[in-house]
Amino acid sequence: MQNVTDMGVERPLAAPELEIKVYLRLIWRWLWLLILCGMVGGAAAYVFSQMSTPIYQASSTLMIDEGSNVSATYQDLITAERKARTYAELMTRDSTLAEVAAQLNLTPQSLDNDLSDISVTPLRDTQLLKVQIEGISPSLVTVVADTLPAVFIQELNRVQGERFVTLKAG
Repeated sequence: MQNVTDMGVERPLAAPELEIKVYLRLIWRWLWLLILCGMVGGAAAYVFSQMSTPIYQASSTLMIDEGSNVSATYQDLITAERKARTYAELMTRDSTLAEVAAQLNLTPQSLDNDLSDISVTPLRDTQLLKVQIEGISPSLVTVVADTLPAVFIQELNRVQGERFVTLKAG
């Protein structure tokens, strides 16, 4: 251990000061390895990002509106939120997605292969539905995000029209 002379009296060098010097020497000695590891990690991240397939995302927002009801009650709002959740489930049915594929002149399998995620989520405390599409083709993702709500509205109108005819005939 090193000694420090102070007015003729020798005393040992303070331990924390000695530890800091030891750590600094250790870091300086292995600095090349730290830099090398950083460069290898950066290069690996770059190669990985270049090799990965980009995922594109498009979204649409729909409002569920049953007409203008000036005297809407709390129960009406709860009903509208439930309807939004129901519509969200119905929009992702295979039959709806098959109709979207048919309108785009695609097979349901090719649509399924090119899209990584189709999600329809009701936005909390609103009558809004958010349709979110993810996939590897930016043009397909955009077209599906626009076509899915339109197909669903057509399908919903058809089902409600059939129900009205059935009720009227009965």
